[in-house]
Amino acid sequence: MKKTKKHILLAVVLAIVLVFVACNGYNGDNGDNGYNGNGVTVAAPGEFSLTAPAGNANVDTLTPTFTWGASDNAVSYTLAIATANTFTDASIIIVRAGITGMTYTLTEDVALNYLTDYFWRVTAINESYSTVALGSGRRFTTPQEPRPGAFNLTAPVAQAMLRTHTPTFTWTESIYATSYTLQISTNNTFSDIVISRPGLTVTTYTLAADAALASESNFFWRVIAARGTHTLNGTGSGRMFITPAEPIEGNFNVTDWINRFEYANNAAMQAAWTATSQHNPEDPYGPPMGFGVALNATYALSGTHSGNLWTYTNVFAHVFFDYQLSSAPSAEANALVFWLRGSNAGQFPNGQNYDEIALIDNAGNIFLASVSATPGGGIVVIPFSGLRRPGGAAPATFAPQNVVTFRYMLQNWSFGQTGRSQVYIDDIAFAII
Repeated sequence: MKKTKKHILLAVVLAIVLVFVACNGYNGDNGDNGYNGNGVTVAAPGEFSLTAPAGNANVDTLTPTFTWGASDNAVSYTLAIATANTFTDASIIIVRAGITGMTYTLTEDVALNYLTDYFWRVTAINESYSTVALGSGRRFTTPQEPRPGAFNLTAPVAQAMLRTHTPTFTWTESIYATSYTLQISTNNTFSDIVISRPGLTVTTYTLAADAALASESNFFWRVIAARGTHTLNGTGSGRMFITPAEPIEGNFNVTDWINRFEYANNAAMQAAWTATSQHNPEDPYGPPMGFGVALNATYALSGTHSGNLWTYTNVFAHVFFDYQLSSAPSAEANALVFWLRGSNAGQFPNGQNYDEIALIDNAGNIFLASVSATPGGGIVVIPFSGLRRPGGAAPATFAPQNVVTFRYMLQNWSFGQTGRSQVYIDDIAFAII
């Protein structure tokens, strides 16, 4: 009886053990067999190796692709990347489990750091076992952060005479650059930077109205491309440009100042102006006549205006004052604008000069317009559509960009009187109206 009870107890214990093994499997070392939850024998994942990156490789991206060989009996793979080959929890920075293929590429949201050593391993996994790939713990190094590539400044061009105090600056793209800094200085050493705009992410920038540059001034500009700690100046950095003058006082609609020609002192005026005398103001090739003339640029008029006093004494003389433009006007201009004041010292009851101006192009063609200089002074606006050719002259097409000379023809219709006539002129400008 006692023997039978002992046999029954042994049978119960053995049954419990078998049930436990069938339900949970036997977890042996790598290479041993176990059982799955259904009592089916499961083999450990087979031996396999890492493929790429190779040991001590220098990769060329922050999002490398990792590849390895196939492991028999593996259901999935787990990729781990660490900063130490011990793969401690503190050193592991990336874990990707459940990979079913033999390759994995990092995505941008988990990109690695530049110029850093990392270690990687892959583990093959099935229902009961795991096997670490041969060669796991390989080291690889990420690339150095790329430097900004060469790029060019485009506008304003060097020596540009601007038509606005809030210009737009443009430049080409610098490959690898993450930002740009625009700087404007009063000198080409950039020791006096008046405007700096860092953190730009596009290749153009327009100054705001509250950052308008000073009038009639030389400025220098440059753009610096940056990525991380690396910077590069654009080709052409240090270009000089010139801002326009302040708008001339006047009650008229000038929408854009294009070219402005002025003189600052007597020496500059004497160098820019020449004077001749003719019988007929529309005949520039007529016989000259003697005259006395004094040029003076120091007369204070209004605002920034200074004038010239022109004096002569001969009867019926017509004095031509030619101003040689220092640069070619813009083809966009459609009007001539200048400040004018006249006084005949009593030769005319109404104190007016009835004079003419001429614009002379580089082929010698003359285009005329009549003007009236009043004692109070004011703005003269001459649309190019109103210009005329001298009497008897062959037709010619007016093109503002071809103009080289501005001529003021002061007519002294004194009818036998001799005396002094005065004309003040300033701020000769080609404009869009």
